[in-house]
Amino acid sequence: MEPGTSHDTSGANTHPQRATSAHLSSRAALTTPLRLPALNSDRGPPSMDSDEPLSPTSSMDLMHHIPGLYRLLDLVQERGTGGMVDKVIISQESIQKFVNTIRPGSYKSEIQVDFKGLDQHTIKPRGIYGSASAIVDFLDSIGCMIDETQVSPLVL
Repeated sequence: MEPGTSHDTSGANTHPQRATSAHLSSRAALTTPLRLPALNSDRGPPSMDSDEPLSPTSSMDLMHHIPGLYRLLDLVQERGTGGMVDKVIISQESIQKFVNTIRPGSYKSEIQVDFKGLDQHTIKPRGIYGSASAIVDFLDSIGCMIDETQVSPLVL
């Protein structure tokens, strides 16, 4: 499969030509943040003295600029004993937004989720992967990019 193409995990046979932004809400989100250019480019990289995971700010994350796109998994970097370590984590904030879109009020916290209410819904997630530019090209080809996001170059 080519990088940046969709991967159907539902088992249903779908056609990419029929994908629209309305179908995007059922897509699993990106595994790595796509970022818009920083407004203050003379800022240096984050300090390595922090134990906090390194991730882009919300305003730089392309996911926040595409309605109906949710990130279920996130790739973060942490400082380990041997240097920087990549970790895949569950993106609780994005899952909360997604679940509350499907059934408002069903996700109150990580331990307070209305699973019975969510059982009434069928979710067929789809994921996309590849280089940031290939993902942007794919999302643009199915009509998910807004005008101001299309003209902004990505920070890769």
